[in-house]
Amino acid sequence: MTFLSGTQFKITDASGTDVTTDASTAGKFSYGSFADQTFTFRGVELTMNINLSAAESATPAT
Repeated sequence: MTFLSGTQFKITDASGTDVTTDASTAGKFSYGSFADQTFTFRGVELTMNINLSAAESATPAT
């Protein structure tokens, strides 16, 4: 599991194949909501505990 951003992760198998679509959230989560940090992957329920600092959770300038 690799974090791509403050709201997205990627899961790869042993051979490096991207299997993120097997996750119930398709690799997306919300750091602002505990409920949005739980997902199912191949029958296993996983819960993350993401606590970003104010700088890490800041919205990038556009």
